[in-house]
Amino acid sequence: MKKRWIFLFLIGFMVVFIRGFKDIETKYELKKEQERMAHLDVSALDLTYLVNKVDELGGDFNQLNWKEIIAFIGVEQNNEMHQISDEVLTYTAQEFMTDTHVKSFDEVVADSDFSDDEKTRAYQYLDDLKYVGYVSSKLEPSAKEAQFIAQLVQPAEANYYETGILPSITIAQAILESNWGTSDLAVATHNLFGIKADSRWDGPSMSFETLEYADQMVIGTFRQYENWQQSIDDHAAFLVNNARYQQAGVFEAKTYRLQAKALQDAGYSTAEDELGNRVYAKRLGELIRQYNLQLYDHEVMYEAS
Repeated sequence: MKKRWIFLFLIGFMVVFIRGFKDIETKYELKKEQERMAHLDVSALDLTYLVNKVDELGGDFNQLNWKEIIAFIGVEQNNEMHQISDEVLTYTAQEFMTDTHVKSFDEVVADSDFSDDEKTRAYQYLDDLKYVGYVSSKLEPSAKEAQFIAQLVQPAEANYYETGILPSITIAQAILESNWGTSDLAVATHNLFGIKADSRWDGPSMSFETLEYADQMVIGTFRQYENWQQSIDDHAAFLVNNARYQQAGVFEAKTYRLQAKALQDAGYSTAEDELGNRVYAKRLGELIRQYNLQLYDHEVMYEAS
């Protein structure tokens, strides 16, 4: 009898021990899963594909925010971000659009069937993408590229409300034309866009050596401004007051892709690659996507809707 009780005791002890071990194991696995889900797995994102695809899904009239789309998908896919299909992107993009406007992240999250914890995680994932881009280090506030862009955002957005020229286009043109504000012309005259002082200009000017057609260096006279704000304002006036930009559809375009193409078609730049293909619109688009400039378009378009 004594041996039987000892045997039963040992069996009971083993059952309790195994259950306790399994409880510990379950809690450990749950903790590990919570840690895995806490922040978006940014390292798994194919940014070149995702940014391009989301911009395309906005069509000709809407500029979506790729970060909002990806943060939302992150919750839906439990942070499994290695493979995001075209179907998932398309479906999610449609959740962010109506017939009249682009919905805010707040609206989409509120209308979702996410739990409270999942809604909180959606906002965390969006925050995790704050400084993420093709080269994330260049989007950090301390980066010289980010600092240059930050100085142009407010005047570029104000310019959009006045003229319809998208902030992304204004900023990308300034980057391309002035080499991030470091060209001799930009430093000496605050002329970010290389606009010349022709007969229509009655303000101050300065002469600079410039490369013209047939790779010849000539002396050109360029408009001079007191600050970058004046340069951006005059750039907008230059486009508005030249009929060819209106005729090319610059001011009707609602996305940076269409507006960049319209500028190119209007002859803003005749830059070509080695095969003779026009490349200005392509260069603007590459800059816009690399530095998330289209998100400023999304911002002003949403406010205007």
